[in-house]
Amino acid sequence: MENFPVLFYDGYSSTGYEAFLHLSADCWVIHYQDQNQQVQSVNWMLSLVRKVEIIQNITTFRYGSFPQQAIECSNLDFVTLLKTHYPHADFLKSNSLELRGWKNIVIAVLLLIALLATVYIYVIPSAAEFIAGKIPQEIETDIGDSMLNSFTIGSEKDAKLTFYLNLFAGKINFNTSYPIEITVVKSEQVNAFALPGGKIVVNDAILKKINSPEELAGLLSHEAAHIEYKHSLKSISKSLSGYIFISLIFNDINGITTVLIDNANALNNLRYSRSLEADADLRALQTMEKNRISQQGLVSLFTMLDSKDGFNYLKFLSTHPLTEERIRKARKSAQNQKKISEKKDLELIWQQIKNQLDKKSD
Repeated sequence: MENFPVLFYDGYSSTGYEAFLHLSADCWVIHYQDQNQQVQSVNWMLSLVRKVEIIQNITTFRYGSFPQQAIECSNLDFVTLLKTHYPHADFLKSNSLELRGWKNIVIAVLLLIALLATVYIYVIPSAAEFIAGKIPQEIETDIGDSMLNSFTIGSEKDAKLTFYLNLFAGKINFNTSYPIEITVVKSEQVNAFALPGGKIVVNDAILKKINSPEELAGLLSHEAAHIEYKHSLKSISKSLSGYIFISLIFNDINGITTVLIDNANALNNLRYSRSLEADADLRALQTMEKNRISQQGLVSLFTMLDSKDGFNYLKFLSTHPLTEERIRKARKSAQNQKKISEKKDLELIWQQIKNQLDKKSD
């Protein structure tokens, strides 16, 4: 059979020796000169030969147990010729170390991709939400101020309604350390949403649909609850977790703030989960209970929003998903409410709000 030039490793050193491989029916014979220039011959029994890998057209075979000998051959016809002479040899079968090695590599890559996907989808958003919950109130308030400025650049503020709504909110004890500040903007969309740090944005369209001071108190109490629980900051941080994660990697705290501010408009479309809405509902009902405001106002608000059709109402419903369960719990709480007081101060301010709305509709 043919002789092939190979590089031989004796297993005792990393030095490779130029050698010739002679193929015979039952063994391979390797002839080489050692470091003392002495000609040496090594016999490999075919049953102990193992093909390890093919890298850049170099085929590697190993032999025996530790310390393993090895040969490397760069002849492109080498493997083809081996398949011709040894069609049933174990070292050429499909379950060789080479194929198993590639399978292991593919499996490892797939597992790594799955791990990274899991981290990106589940771990990073949860971590971003956790970090958002730990942001000091002073910083959160600054973020809210910047987000409000960014949001209102393209909106028209109603100064008089803003004044009266803040006057109205000042009569309610929201039991929060955040300074509640309301901004009314002109918009045909029936919506209201909370910003981090105590800011609430109310579209004048929703004020036109509200029928009583109790409904308005319910709306503001609900949004104040989102603020107290940091729902808006946590939710937007979760949705922008990828950007925030990159900022954290580079220790760019200012970058986190910039990402939040640049995406202020996202809060207008931010959808709260059912659990967050349930938490806000419960706190809103508690606020109305402590202020002796009829909780029926929140029930009426929900009923009004739930019964309306059309695009204008979809904005509020898409960001504050109403369910029968939410309405049922609010109605049950209102039925069990014992202490309700007439709120003449809220009624007077509410009349001023309605007067302003009537003037604009004339």
